[in-house]
Amino acid sequence: MNRTHKKTRLGRLGAIVGVLTTAGVLLAGCSGAPRNDAATGDTAIMVMPSQATQISWDSGYVNSEDYIDLQTLLNGTLVRMDYVEGEDEGVIKQDISNFAGYLAETYDVSEDGLTYTFHLADGVVSQAGNPLTADDVVWSFQRKFDENTVGISAGLLATAGLTSADQVTKVDDSTVAITIPRASDGLTLLGSLALPMGIVYDSTFLQEQATAEDPYAVKWAATSYDNYGFGPYEIESLTDGAETVLVANEDHVGGAPAIDRIVRRVVPEVGNRLNAVRSGDADVAVALRPSDMASLADNPAVFIPAIATNQRLFLTLVVTKAPFDKVEVRQALSHAVDYERIIKDVYSGQAERQFGFLNPDVTGYTDEGLPKPDYDPAAAKALLTAAGITTPVPVTLTISNADPIASDIAVILRDTASDAGFALSIEELTPAQVSEKQDKQQGEAYIGWGAPWNLSPPYVLQWVNNPGSTDTGWTSQPFTDALERGYAAGDVTSEAAARAWNEAEVIWMQDAPNIPIAGVGPTVAFASDLTGWTWRTDGGVDLSQASFTDAD
Repeated sequence: MNRTHKKTRLGRLGAIVGVLTTAGVLLAGCSGAPRNDAATGDTAIMVMPSQATQISWDSGYVNSEDYIDLQTLLNGTLVRMDYVEGEDEGVIKQDISNFAGYLAETYDVSEDGLTYTFHLADGVVSQAGNPLTADDVVWSFQRKFDENTVGISAGLLATAGLTSADQVTKVDDSTVAITIPRASDGLTLLGSLALPMGIVYDSTFLQEQATAEDPYAVKWAATSYDNYGFGPYEIESLTDGAETVLVANEDHVGGAPAIDRIVRRVVPEVGNRLNAVRSGDADVAVALRPSDMASLADNPAVFIPAIATNQRLFLTLVVTKAPFDKVEVRQALSHAVDYERIIKDVYSGQAERQFGFLNPDVTGYTDEGLPKPDYDPAAAKALLTAAGITTPVPVTLTISNADPIASDIAVILRDTASDAGFALSIEELTPAQVSEKQDKQQGEAYIGWGAPWNLSPPYVLQWVNNPGSTDTGWTSQPFTDALERGYAAGDVTSEAAARAWNEAEVIWMQDAPNIPIAGVGPTVAFASDLTGWTWRTDGGVDLSQASFTDAD
C-alpha cells in the first residue's frame, strides 16, 4: 500500500502524552484568531464536548457524539442506507428504505425471504493493510455474540431475528450468507446491518491482539485506539482528552474522501464551541444548544440545516426497583413533566411534542389509543394517592455532563415535579459513567436524547425494550404478543402489521418505562463553505460525504 502520510500506531490510553500542550493550543485556537490549516480545504476542524473513551463498538456502548461519529468514519458495514440529496442545498440524507452496497458490492434474497447472500466487493483492504474476506465477516459476528462481549450489538441484532453467530455463514472467500427465521425480519435485518451493530472488523489484526482470556480482543479494544476497520478514515494521532486526528484511508472501498484530514478537538464549554464555528476557527460544531442554533440562523458564515430528525428527548425509568417498580408512579411522573415549558424555554421552539417513538412516515402508522399526558400535578398526586404512595417521592435524576442542555431540562423537571408529589435530585456524570450505570440498570431515572437508528417498526418498538439491551428492565407479555402478531402479518409495513405495531406502542406508553417528551432538531452547525451535511438516523456526522466548496 502506498501512503502519503505517516500513520501512527496508538497504544493504551495511559501511554498517550502531551495533553497540556495541546490543550493550550486548543484554547488559543478558539479565541477568535484566523482559521489556520482548515483554510486549505483539505482539513476540517471539528469541535465537540468530549472525546470518546474507546472506539470499539463491541466493547461497550458510550453515548457521546465523538463515539458515534467515529463508528461511521473508522468502520464499514456490508450495506448502508443509500445517501440521497436532501430538499435543502448542501444537505445529504439517508433513504431509510433503500440499501446500497458497501463492503458487500451486491446482495441477493432467496425466494422464501429467509436467506440474504452478500457478495463482497473486490480489492477491499483494511486500515491495517489486510484484505477483506468472508472470514472477517463471520468472525465479526462471532465477536458480537460472544459471551465475553460487553457491547449491545447482540441485543439490537436480535430485533432482526439474528440471535446467533451460527446464522452467519461463509459460502466462499468472498461470499457470506445470513439466515433469518421470518421473512418479515428482512427490512429490519438490512437496517441493522447498515448501522454500527453491523460493523465488520479486520479479524486478522484483532486476532493478533487476542489472548486465551480475551479471544476476540474485546478487552484489548476497550482500552486501545488503533486502526482495525474498513472505513473511510483512520486514526493518525490522539492526545488524551484533547484531540483526535483522522486521515483519509486511501484504500477505502468508496475511494478516499474529499476531506483529507479531520481534527476533532475537545471544547467542553458549549459557548466556546459556538464561538469557534461563528468566528471560523472551526468548520463543524456539535452538541450546540437550540438557542445557539437559533442565533446562527442569519449568519452567512454558518450553515444551519433545516431538517426534521428522529432524535427524541425522553425519560428512562428503571422499573426493577423502587420507586418506579409501580406503574402508578411512572404514570404519575408523566404528569409531572411540563412539556411545553421545556420546548419553549430550553429548545426555543425548535422541538415538537411527541407521544411515542414510531416514525409517523411509515405506511399505516396511527397514534390511536396513545396516552397523551399533559403537565397536571393534581393528576400526578391523585395517581400516587390511589396507589398508596407517600409523597414526596424521592427520585435521583441522572444526566450527562456533556449534554449542553441536560441540566436546564433537569432543573425544570425538578421544579415542576415538586408540585406533583416528587422530590428530584440531579446527578451529573460523564457520558461513560452514565452509560455504565444504564447498562447495569442502576440509578432510578435518566434524561437524555437518543433515536431508534433503524426505523423499521419492530426495531423501534424493541429499541430500548429488548432483553439484551434494555436500560429499564421492563418486560410485558401483552407487548410481546402484539409484536408477534405484527411479525405474523408478513410485510412489516402492511396495514395488518401496522395495527399490531400500534397496539404494542400503546401498551409500552401506558406502562411508561419511558416517557417521550419531544422530537428535537439538529444541534450541528457547519461552516458555509463546507457542503455535505449528512442527516443520519444514528445522529452521526459523516464528513466522508462532505467537501469544501472552494477546494480544488
